[in-house]
Amino acid sequence: MNASVKTQVEKAFLSLPREEREAIISHGTALRLSNLRKRLFLAESKVRHL
Repeated sequence: MNASVKTQVEKAFLSLPREEREAIISHGTALRLSNLRKRLFLAESKVRHL
């Protein structure tokens, strides 16, 4: 993503009400945590089968 697009996204994000920004961050965090837990589960499964 180039710098001008990042700036536009940041401006759009910062123009949202605080509650909406918090909800976006919260949902993003939940998705990332879910992905990390899945990766951990798969890694632990491989280790158990060694």
